[in-house]
Amino acid sequence: MNIERVKKLEEFMKEDPGDPFVIYALATEWFDIDIHKSKVYFDMLLHDHTDYAGTYYHAARLYLLLNDAARAKEIFEKGIAVAKETGDMHAMSELQTAYNAFLYDEE
Repeated sequence: MNIERVKKLEEFMKEDPGDPFVIYALATEWFDIDIHKSKVYFDMLLHDHTDYAGTYYHAARLYLLLNDAARAKEIFEKGIAVAKETGDMHAMSELQTAYNAFLYDEE
């Protein structure tokens, strides 16, 4: 994590609190340092920016790390649907691969 980048992103968020890219950037910056702070930002995206396909892969990973497999499964499934709806084939492929691995691990 780069603290200067986080400070800059927080400034951007104050200017435009609804910008999903800024929220996503903050979520990913915090991911390896403070997973609970990262969760706050991912939850914002999942609630307020449901069509932001890039959210779902990382949010599902986060919930797996938090040992909430049921929530991770929901996020994978919703993300695959959103990626299909928005035509984001890269996100759909990434999500489907991760989801299949998740299902295999659950067996």
